Amino acid sequence: MDAPVDLEALGSFPDALIVAGAGAWSIRLPKPGMSRDGLPEVGWLDPDSGTLTVYAAPLAEPLTVLLRRHGVQPLLVTCGAPRKEVERHNLRAAVAPTESSPVSCSSRVTAAAQRLIPKPHRRWLNVKPYDGAARAAATAGNLLPPLIDDAAQNPYYRRALDSLFGTPVDPAERGPCRLCGRSAQSARPRLFCCHGCCALARNGVLRDNGEDGAWTEAIVYALRRLAEIEFSGPPSLAQLDRVCVPFEDPDVIDEAMLCRFLVPRPGSTLLSARPARPARTWTEWLGYAGLLTDGVRTSMGTATTATDGHLCRSLFERHVDDFLHHWGVAHDPEPAYPRHPELNTTGLRADWRLADGTFVEALGLMTKEAYAAKVARKRELARHHRLRLVTVTAEDLDRLSEVFADWLPKGSAG
Repeated sequence: MDAPVDLEALGSFPDALIVAGAGAWSIRLPKPGMSRDGLPEVGWLDPDSGTLTVYAAPLAEPLTVLLRRHGVQPLLVTCGAPRKEVERHNLRAAVAPTESSPVSCSSRVTAAAQRLIPKPHRRWLNVKPYDGAARAAATAGNLLPPLIDDAAQNPYYRRALDSLFGTPVDPAERGPCRLCGRSAQSARPRLFCCHGCCALARNGVLRDNGEDGAWTEAIVYALRRLAEIEFSGPPSLAQLDRVCVPFEDPDVIDEAMLCRFLVPRPGSTLLSARPARPARTWTEWLGYAGLLTDGVRTSMGTATTATDGHLCRSLFERHVDDFLHHWGVAHDPEPAYPRHPELNTTGLRADWRLADGTFVEALGLMTKEAYAAKVARKRELARHHRLRLVTVTAEDLDRLSEVFADWLPKGSAG
């Protein structure tokens, strides 16, 4: 097929996509918030015969123009009915939820739990997926994982609950989930949470579709609220894997869980056919929420000022500093190690010193040989002077309450 000689002479063409497959080219109309596979089909081209079939006569001319602008000249244009599977697909696409009208799922988050979230953002707590091809067509916020029978002996559920709250599950203790009312187990006395709600807290409900709107406002609220009630600063992605609030205040725990529902996890995006922007990284989401207004990129990472005013050379350091500040653990930044004629001739410093003299190091660049060698000298220096040294890696960010358990108030998280 020959490309048109004069593109300007073709006039305008519709906002549509051509999905080239084996044996047929599907022509689809974009809808905001939909993935490519979920878009409704309006016609198709047989590339072998050059026949364009449209499902409505008024589409014949604009779709012909569209193909010609892609360098394809249809030899024959006909009007025909879509195949049954295409018709079913188009019906699902027609009723698929949009950002302004998500489909609610009855008996999901209870009315009492919803009151912990501002009214404009509650609708995103109750969205549900579609089956089959419509699942891929679901807009941001409609990828709820399938429910699992929480009353069954489910080791995956036990591990999820144990990990989320930091203590082993008591199989004998059962009760209604605090968020949705389903049968649930507990990793803390009377703190019941079902498998479905554990999954939503870990994976989130919303997906980044590249089109900002009311759903992004819900994300901004959730991130800011988590920074306020749980972390005293922007959380790391890893920190969301462990609830870190005082367990004697169940309402705060419930709120922290619901905010996790509203936070999208990078890597699980659902970009629309023609997104207005690329999917945001975690750091970009924190910046979008106004939690990294002072961040400056350096060779060590993003330098930023922690909530208590301490200068941190990376977001990793800031997450640790904010955790210590949030839990009232006194910590002085950049303390000097004692001098030593061989181990410390350059004035080595730790990241923090706690009130009892414990030194803390946030180890973020262990893959670099020079950095790892410096850490080894610090370890040996601490042993030589009998200093207590606590080291934290990025893998520890979701278990800081365990790392610093000796300094946290009794009965606190973890």
